[in-house]
Amino acid sequence: MANPPKSVSYLKKLVSAARAIVTYQVGLPVGCIRVSRVLSWLRPYKELSYPVFDEYLQELRTLPISSERLEWNRDALREADKKLEVVSRRFRDKLFEACYEIIDLYGMQSGGATSTKLEPMSR
Repeated sequence: MANPPKSVSYLKKLVSAARAIVTYQVGLPVGCIRVSRVLSWLRPYKELSYPVFDEYLQELRTLPISSERLEWNRDALREADKKLEVVSRRFRDKLFEACYEIIDLYGMQSGGATSTKLEPMSR
């Protein structure tokens, strides 16, 4: 059997990243990085409009949100975390709503499978 098109693989990765966010398998900043990256990979195949992920990441651009946290002074990190929490609280509902929309439109609830089409699934 032939490999699925790249667009299908990317769509599966998008659904997986959205699920990881809403199930708290990853932190919100890292999960949003994943979603944003996969959305950019999908652009040549289908334009999906979820600007909230980039808006959130833009707000965090000066804050440590990944492995760079290990290099920060702990006192400075505590202060940065206060800012991170404020921004995350402000965006959380919109980010989760976008994730649920991605899951509802492009993922199937049974067995964790994903639609093999780039069209929204019927509900």
